[in-house]
Amino acid sequence: MNKGNRAARAQLFQSFDALAGFRDLLAQQEKVIVPPRVLSEDEREQLDVTLAQVRVGDVLRVVFQSEDVFVEVTGMVSRFCLEERRIDIVKRKIDLLKVVEMEIVEKSRIENETEPIL
Repeated sequence: MNKGNRAARAQLFQSFDALAGFRDLLAQQEKVIVPPRVLSEDEREQLDVTLAQVRVGDVLRVVFQSEDVFVEVTGMVSRFCLEERRIDIVKRKIDLLKVVEMEIVEKSRIENETEPIL
């Protein structure tokens, strides 16, 4: 088979998506919609305590407001910046002002735990 035929054949399979819509369905399933809520003073204090313990590499379960719904996500912290009031869980950027619940599911096993960026 010559080089031109290989390239043409490869191109034929590149655009094929055997599971059309499957990626969209997975993205939809990643979000768990929860009922809206307002934090009490005690809940705000508890959230502040939890935030002080968060480090990059920790696995968190976070409930936050996203547009007009409250969403729950679980994942590893890839970036945490108090100055920008932002936490990144995997590739999702979350505004800390919209967080209503946070739980550390698993602490990072990295020896040199990094402090939050201030």
